[in-house]
Amino acid sequence: MLQRWSASDFAKNGQFIQDMAGPIFALLAPKPGERILDLGCGDGTLTAEIEAAGADVLGVDNSVELLAVARMKGLSVKRADAHELDYVQEFDAVFSNAALHWMQDPALVIDGVARALRPGGRFVGELGGHGNIASIATALRAVVKARGGDPAQAVRWYFPTMEEYGALLSSHGFIVRDMALVPRSTPSRGTCRAGSAPSAGSSSTGSKSRSAAMSWRRRWSS
Repeated sequence: MLQRWSASDFAKNGQFIQDMAGPIFALLAPKPGERILDLGCGDGTLTAEIEAAGADVLGVDNSVELLAVARMKGLSVKRADAHELDYVQEFDAVFSNAALHWMQDPALVIDGVARALRPGGRFVGELGGHGNIASIATALRAVVKARGGDPAQAVRWYFPTMEEYGALLSSHGFIVRDMALVPRSTPSRGTCRAGSAPSAGSSSTGSKSRSAAMSWRRRWSS
């Protein structure tokens, strides 16, 4: 399933993503002069905040529509598949907010992130955690099954447990500094349309979501 994003719909219904990013942004704590990769930068709202902190930031995303908006803000952005990052020791930090759960092969993503970081670099990310929007996922599977489809293909998000994601990070040489699964209610004004996948919180009354906020530092052998 190819996910397409509408920049106007994202601006209208996705503001809560930036509004709730304070804690994870505080974990990043960007410093002047740092080189930072914003992975899944979207329309560049948080990329701009990283830049405002004095860091040299590059935003990458796979959405042409959202990247166009980011470029209009004067940001340095590039279209890229997070599973195919080709950077080698270029960044002091990699940051990702509300994007990692859209990436279907987390091992490939983490491998690329690890390769992109300089020695001692840090990876700070937030994604949907285990049990996120469970009622929406259950409803999607039921509808797809009722229409003769494969319910296993109805939900394409990746919502790991902390143990699962922590093990993946450790296997790629990261030391986990902070990790928390945070239950929260996500307000929503969006609607689901046939043929499109809803984002977290796209029910008419709001959904129960679980956000995993994490910070990791790359371990390098001497």
